[in-house]
Amino acid sequence: MAAAKPAPYDFKIETNADAKFPAEKGRYHLYVAYSCLFASRSLAARNLLGLEDVIGLSVAHPVPQKTKPDDENDSHSGWAFIDPTTTPTVTGKNGKEFSTADCIPDTVNSTKFARDLYEKVDPTPRTFSVPILWDKKTQTIVSEESAGILRTLDSGFRELVPSNIHLYPEELRAEIDAANDGIVTDMS
Repeated sequence: MAAAKPAPYDFKIETNADAKFPAEKGRYHLYVAYSCLFASRSLAARNLLGLEDVIGLSVAHPVPQKTKPDDENDSHSGWAFIDPTTTPTVTGKNGKEFSTADCIPDTVNSTKFARDLYEKVDPTPRTFSVPILWDKKTQTIVSEESAGILRTLDSGFRELVPSNIHLYPEELRAEIDAANDGIVTDMS
C-alpha cells in the first residue's frame, strides 16, 4: 500500500489582523519559475495587483538541477534558486551551459532549491513545486496552489494596496473555477 500523499498547502491571507495569516507588507515571499505556467500566473497576479513592494520574489532557474548533489542515492532534480552574480551559468543534463541572468536568489531563507523549503516545513516525501507563497514570520508555506494564491492575493491585500482590478470577481467565480479545473486537469 502506498503512503498517503500529504495535503497541499492552501491557506488564505486575510485582511483581519487576528487571522492565522494576516495581510502585512513585507511578511510574505513568492517563489516562482518563469517556465512554470502555474507559477507565472501567481507572479502575474502579484504584479497586476500592484503588490511588488508588498510581497518579495525569488525566481528559480528553468533548467532542473540535482537537489541533493552530494547524495548519490537521491536522483531528484528540481527548481533551483541561483544567484547570477556568483553563478553565471548552470549545466543541464545534456551538458550544455545555461545563463542564470534572470534568476533571483532566495533572500529570505537562503535555500538553493524549492525542495529545501518543503523539507524545512515537513520532511514527509511529496512533490516539490512552485509557486510557493511563504510566510516569513511563521516560517511556513501558506500556499503552493496557483489558483489559491491568485485568490488570496486578490482578496487579502485590498486594504494595503487598493486596486480596481479584480481577478476573482464574485459574479464570475463559478466560470473561473470550472475553467481552472479544466486547465489544471489538462496541463497536469
